[in-house]
Amino acid sequence: MFSPVVASPITPELAARLLADFVNQRKLGCASTLDVRPKLALRPFYLFTVIVTIRRGFGLKPRLLTFYLWVNALTGQVLRTADLPELINATYIVDESNAPSLNKKEAETVAHYTALQHTLRFYRSFWTPEVTTKECRAVQLPYWLAEINFPNGAVLLELNAFSGEIHRGQEQDRGVQTTEAKMR
Repeated sequence: MFSPVVASPITPELAARLLADFVNQRKLGCASTLDVRPKLALRPFYLFTVIVTIRRGFGLKPRLLTFYLWVNALTGQVLRTADLPELINATYIVDESNAPSLNKKEAETVAHYTALQHTLRFYRSFWTPEVTTKECRAVQLPYWLAEINFPNGAVLLELNAFSGEIHRGQEQDRGVQTTEAKMR
């Protein structure tokens, strides 16, 4: 399939170092020698540019807010970033287990709700803010995946290759093999 892929500023070596530092800083109880060999996986996301208009009284101009929201097409989780990514056109194979479960319209509803909730949390107004979608595109976001072995099992760690954010693998994410483990 031909689709834009988000350019990753994180190399495999840097990903291995970041994941190893994460494990060591958290003192997660693994061996002192940690060999991390991350592999790259692509996840389908919808990237929305959402404009929120807040009407104000006393003849003031409306306040305009711009959000860049990423809606995970597998789980519906939303990420918010300050910048738009560089996109690369690439050919990749779509695995049946990695096919999006949300369509574009459902993802847009999630993005609108998230933008509205964020706006209402930080801005007060007598009028309901107006939310509009300026742009939507389906993209593939790369993740560096590493399975870390612990005395009580293995855990999948995921490194977002665009933002550098690290979190534990989600069992509901399809397209990624995870093993059952409990971290304390």
